[in-house]
Amino acid sequence: MTILEILGSIPDSRRGQGQRYDLANFLFVSILAMLCGARTHKEIGIFMHEHFNQLKKLLKLRWKQAPKKTMINDTLSNLNVPGLESGFRNYSKHLLGGNEVVMPSLDGKTLRGSYDNKNGEKALHLLMAFCTNNKLILGHTDVTKDKTNEIPTAQKLIAELGLPEGSVYTLDALHCQKKLLQQ
Repeated sequence: MTILEILGSIPDSRRGQGQRYDLANFLFVSILAMLCGARTHKEIGIFMHEHFNQLKKLLKLRWKQAPKKTMINDTLSNLNVPGLESGFRNYSKHLLGGNEVVMPSLDGKTLRGSYDNKNGEKALHLLMAFCTNNKLILGHTDVTKDKTNEIPTAQKLIAELGLPEGSVYTLDALHCQKKLLQQ
């Protein structure tokens, strides 16, 4: 299973006329741009434009030209986020292999600059599961969407990951409560 196969499994919500650029390759090139330091839609567009001929040849793209900034913005803004997360979780499971016992660490982080005071939106708080013995991100979820704290979100994420029995989890002291220990 390759990263392009995973990206190809993500549902494409664009209309037929908006699918000039196939989603799997578009996302793959966007990831490459981010790995090279692109942080905005404009920077992703600059990366695609500057490296267009190399990418077209290397990836055997049928694109006639690099995508414009507005197309990049529209595609990334309307991306099927649950489908993307599901695809990456499947890819992580594939990389883990069989039923090997893993040692995931769960930790929550508030993303700097993700708040919007003008519209009254709080900063985005994510909970991530990281496999320490394989150095692999297993999944993440948004804590703020449930209007709750990390504890129930962590329990839900552990259940969703479906890791083998015997896996050893590490979490912050926040999760050491009598009710949780009884469960």
